Amino acid sequence: MNFIKKNPTLVFGLTVTILFLLLAFIRIDFFDTLGLKLYDTWMKLKIQSETTDRIAIIEIDDESIEKLGRWPWPRSLIAGCIDRLATEKPAVIGLNIIYSEAEENSGLVEIDRLENIFKSSFPNDPKAPVFLNAVSEARANLDNDSKLARSIKSA
Repeated sequence: MNFIKKNPTLVFGLTVTILFLLLAFIRIDFFDTLGLKLYDTWMKLKIQSETTDRIAIIEIDDESIEKLGRWPWPRSLIAGCIDRLATEKPAVIGLNIIYSEAEENSGLVEIDRLENIFKSSFPNDPKAPVFLNAVSEARANLDNDSKLARSIKSA
């Protein structure tokens, strides 16, 4: 009791500290809601830039799948959508599709096989560059991953 009378500010400080520590560890909905409301208000006051309500969300829904074919769509189709959207000059384009692996394209595998056969069968043919250029163009036309990457980069 004598310690409390001699050091009231220390006791008060320790009491307040313990109280706030308890409030930090014990979740009370009121304080969580209050904190979120204060954060929302702070963000509204902090944002000084001009906002717009011109936001377009392009959704892949059942109707789209019925019209354009089963999911997953070829990446060339997504690339075309991005190219078309980019013509409107949006500030931001967000793409919420995960492509964790390269697209399996049996056409590319077959083109590589035919190119290797041709190179081994006709190594010195004077018409080889014309054919190999055509093969290279066909590879570029079938490589949907590259198309999508170019569309994203240009947009």
